[in-house]
Amino acid sequence: MQWLCQPNGHIFYRDLKLKQKERLLNFEVLEGQWSVISDPRLRKYRDAIPPEWATALPAIDEALKQIGNARDNFSGVIAEINRILK
Repeated sequence: MQWLCQPNGHIFYRDLKLKQKERLLNFEVLEGQWSVISDPRLRKYRDAIPPEWATALPAIDEALKQIGNARDNFSGVIAEINRILK
């Protein structure tokens, strides 16, 4: 994820880095919000995709899988964010 630190990396990197330095980042609220994104909810999102978007389903399925993985390993996600922001 080091590419996020590059000049054309993540659009929020500079602001997040500053807030991390000032100890203004608190991910506890986000953890609670991510934890309620259940597998049935992700399936509902998938089921809501209109038929016209059928060609995008592989990318949508991958995105939903990544969301579930991030939810299931949220502490690892936050650890990686903190590592990059140091």
